[in-house]
Amino acid sequence: MFTQSDSRMPTHRHHQKIRHYGYRTQPAEPARLVALGHDYVCIWDCYEQGGGLCKLSTLIQEISGSTRWHQIPDLLEDVNDGKLVAFPVCHQVWLPRFQFDAGYGVLNPVRRSVALLRCHLDSVEMALWFCTPNELLEGEPPMDAVHSIPESVVLAARARRLEG
Repeated sequence: MFTQSDSRMPTHRHHQKIRHYGYRTQPAEPARLVALGHDYVCIWDCYEQGGGLCKLSTLIQEISGSTRWHQIPDLLEDVNDGKLVAFPVCHQVWLPRFQFDAGYGVLNPVRRSVALLRCHLDSVEMALWFCTPNELLEGEPPMDAVHSIPESVVLAARARRLEG
């Protein structure tokens, strides 16, 4: 494992921001992401601008400390059933924060889009789809368009499903 003063530590440009926001606790994690492949680095890049990513365990702690603690079983069930944008990295489940409202509820267009896509895309492909600019959404990624044109996000998901 690298330490912060280790000269072998990767100089990946995301390392500083990820550590700053606290989404990653170990300095070596970006190196693991690079080793996992380009898709994971792209996911980190994209979601960093849309509210970031959080570990499932961190999200549960946040919800536990709020008045919404009763939502935890539903959240765990939704993650387990593939009803949310969530993907594994290094034995942890990560979730993009864009899909939640201020009360930790899942945004309806996200829930509907995931329902359309989950049989056609794996968890990493799903995460990439939500953060990739989409021509049906005027060049916006679905994670950004979910607030401005929510029904269009669902239509774009339907179109992606029909592509196969």
